[in-house]
Amino acid sequence: MATFLTHPLFGAGAAYVMSHPHKPAKKFVLLSTLCQWLPDIDTLAYLFPISERHPLGHRGLAHSGLFAAIVALLVMHLCYREVKRGSIRWWALCGWFSVMTLLH
Repeated sequence: MATFLTHPLFGAGAAYVMSHPHKPAKKFVLLSTLCQWLPDIDTLAYLFPISERHPLGHRGLAHSGLFAAIVALLVMHLCYREVKRGSIRWWALCGWFSVMTLLH
């Protein structure tokens, strides 16, 4: 069963597998891990009177493709400014972080 701890482990493991045979950059592993964990931010809804069926409840907006795309774009904008926007590497990284968020 996926938990608060196993999601980040999957993200880190996937980053290592994708980087094989080279050692992955720490930033890549950390951000892959964060993308796996981030959709669970919606569990904060339990602290408020928000139903699970509400779009802001658990498994709502934060588990959507839109959220994954926004997270990936933010990661690229904030953490990979050195990669030329629109290049093949930029799209590959953006797609990777989007998939990592979606596979949560």
